[in-house]
Amino acid sequence: MLLYSHNNEIPKPLPERIRMPDGRTRTDSSTFTEEELLEAGYVLVPSPTPPGPYEKLEWTGTEWVINEVDQEEREYITRTEWNNIREERNRQLASYDWMVIKAAELGESLPQDFLTYRQKLRDITLQADCFNITWPVYPTPGGNSDPNGTQPT
Repeated sequence: MLLYSHNNEIPKPLPERIRMPDGRTRTDSSTFTEEELLEAGYVLVPSPTPPGPYEKLEWTGTEWVINEVDQEEREYITRTEWNNIREERNRQLASYDWMVIKAAELGESLPQDFLTYRQKLRDITLQADCFNITWPVYPTPGGNSDPNGTQPT
């Protein structure tokens, strides 16, 4: 998507209607010429480089700049990301709880690879970098690709 800065404001997609310096308006952005856009104060802005997790993208009025966030914001971002990871981990664990309950009710043991998988999920927050998580893969004995126990068709 192309972004345009209007009179050095933060870049946005081009509107369908622009006002020319003489007061006329033009509609249908597909027909605007470069000259008309410049006359109306619109300048095409290059797409910014996506910032990293501890950076923020800011518009100076003429260009995009990437700045580091302060320590307080860095800690907040990290806490939030770890909370998101815990929520996803808990969701994944909960989706297999029925298997644990069923095995307990029947007095059966669970396969070791399944127990290892669940332990790796529990240990997910021991990883060093919350922005580079390695999620465990559900074990698929016998080619079963559905973690809910049904056979592929």
